Parts: sequence; C-alpha cells; structure tokens
Amino acid sequence: MNATASLSALPCPEDSAWTSSAVAWTLTMMWRRTSSDMLTDFFSPRSCCVCGKRITEDSLICMECLLSIPFSRDSLRPEDNDTARMLWGKLHAEKAVAAVHYLPQSKMARLLYLIKYGKRPDVAHLLGRIVAEQLMLHGFFDDIDIVIPLPLHFKREKQRGYNQSLFIAKGVCEVTRLPIAAATVFRVRDTSTQTRLSASERLKNMEGAFRLVCPEMIEGKHVLLIDDIFTTGASVTACGNELLTAPDTKVSVLTVGKSDGK
Repeated sequence: MNATASLSALPCPEDSAWTSSAVAWTLTMMWRRTSSDMLTDFFSPRSCCVCGKRITEDSLICMECLLSIPFSRDSLRPEDNDTARMLWGKLHAEKAVAAVHYLPQSKMARLLYLIKYGKRPDVAHLLGRIVAEQLMLHGFFDDIDIVIPLPLHFKREKQRGYNQSLFIAKGVCEVTRLPIAAATVFRVRDTSTQTRLSASERLKNMEGAFRLVCPEMIEGKHVLLIDDIFTTGASVTACGNELLTAPDTKVSVLTVGKSDGK
C-alpha cells in the first residue's frame, strides 16, 4: 500500500483539518527510512517520548499520541478567539493563536513538561513543526515577516541549558521558511515565578522585563512572537509591547499550548 492510499484509509474528522496534516507529516517521515535506520531500531529500539511505546517511524511521537493532540480552534479565527480576547486592552496583537489545549496530567502536559524541564529541545523543535503544519492549512503565516521566540533571562537559560521557545520557533521556521531574529529583544530582569500569581499580579511582575536592542531589525515588519504555553498572556504582553516600540511594527502571538489560566 502506498502512502497516499494509507493516508486515505485513516480517519480524518471533517472539523479537524489538523488531523490530515499531522498524519501526512508522520507518514512522510515513516517512508523516508533507510536501512541504517532499521538497523538502529533493531539494536536500539525507539520509543514514543509520551507513552513509551516502541515505535518504528522516524519520529519522537507515536501515531496514537500524535492523533490525540487536542488542537484548538484558534486558527479558524486568529483575530477573534478566546486567546486573542485575553490580550485585548493589554497588547495590540494582530492575531493570537494557542494551538493546543493544555490539561494537567494529559499527554500534552507530558510534552510541555519535557520541553520545559526534561531537557528535550528536540521535542520542542518537533512540536514547532507539527503546529506550523497545522496552521499552514489556514494561511496563518501568510502576512508574517519575521519570527521572534520569547527570550529567557540568561540565568534561567543557563540553568535549563536552552530556551524552549527558540527551538519551537526553529521548528516553525523549518516549515514556513520564515527568518528568526532571536537577538532582537532580551529579557533583562529575572522575574519571580508566576505560578501562584493572579492575572493582574503576573502583568505587574513582568513590567520592564524585556528590552528591545535592535529595533531596526523589525521596523516596518509583522513580527510573530512565539512561546511555549499561554496562561494569562502576561509574558507575551510585556514582550509584545516592547517590540511595538519599534516604528511601524505589528505583532502577532503564537504559543504551542494553552492552560485554563487559573
């Protein structure tokens, strides 16, 4: 059976365009296997980073876990959805999408834990690719000029070993071919943890946390600001408003996950 026939045999709900994209991407990777890949699998079997099940496809996530990712409907109305409305009156964003619903103890929670605390930048890169493939179906990137990952303070990045948002952005840009301008804005204040803060306290906590150092890099451009998870939007609000100090600049927001904000 060829790849096209296999894809058509799989269930793709009519209201879930992301499913066909995710399946097509996974199947494409499966058919790109070489004899060395198969030999590696024999001596060192691969396992899904979510459920631990053995996999043979050239991916980090098995098909079952991939198809269970609960994508949101934000991309259907990127200018007016639950995520975008949470930014109204705080950040003048052209559009905002949190691609996936985040639920504690879910498979998505496991993925987000891995990219943030599990030292798995490869998973962050993969999630960026998956999200980009899904959003490409809706033309989300058509008017975007440049991508900026939300920066970490240098102390936090040194402790973690990498900035997960940068690797998400790299995955997105690998699919979209958009440029990244990671050194345009820096996090100049190491803010305290926001876990136990209210929405208003989070906004206050983020005041003055970011500094735009190369405004000429984004002047006159539509910037896509990328982060891992959207809770109250305090971080993207603070960073986005700093980016908007560059002349004639527009900002949109994309995050992989979205929690309930509580």
